Amino acid sequence: MKSVAPNSCGSPDQGFVDISDKNVIPLDMLANREEATIVRIDAGQNAFTRLCHLGLTPGAMVMKITGAPFQGPIEIRVRDTLLAIGRGLARKVLVVRKVEGRASKP
Repeated sequence: MKSVAPNSCGSPDQGFVDISDKNVIPLDMLANREEATIVRIDAGQNAFTRLCHLGLTPGAMVMKITGAPFQGPIEIRVRDTLLAIGRGLARKVLVVRKVEGRASKP
């Protein structure tokens, strides 16, 4: 699946974000209270649209608040909103961890 341009909410096939894959992890792999920048959405059209409507778009800052045990949903903060999303959907959101007071540059 291709990447999308930052802050776009169109088709997942438009534009690219140039990133190094070694720095990118799925959203559900963040530690609790850890911040990151969304860099890619690897999802089909329906999941992509759902994530976009929730405010999870490339370029947005996100914080994983908590993760439920036994592969339950995770609680995140994005655009000053608290959300709970399933781990399967969270795995489609690829992020770069925030480093030393700012998001690391890919």
